[in-house]
Amino acid sequence: MEGTARAVYLAEGAPESRLAVVDLAGPGRIFGVTPALDGEPYLAQLEAVSRTRTAFATRQAFWDELDNHPEMARQLLVQMAGLIRKTERWLIATL
Repeated sequence: MEGTARAVYLAEGAPESRLAVVDLAGPGRIFGVTPALDGEPYLAQLEAVSRTRTAFATRQAFWDELDNHPEMARQLLVQMAGLIRKTERWLIATL
């Protein structure tokens, strides 16, 4: 709702651990979608970059919202495709 946060993955390994920032979330952005969709834990951690205020919805409320608002589901698919593209670009640059 307010502020900015980043989705960060911790890659532990030799010779040292590294952080990979894969997304920035700000007002109007949805984050934590993957666990809301599949029920598994979120692998990334969300770190506030500035003072933030967020809203929380249960998994069931999230699914109900998608059922009742298909346009939101379409927007979510586009957002997830963007995240996949960012991840692909990072992987290509890192390999």
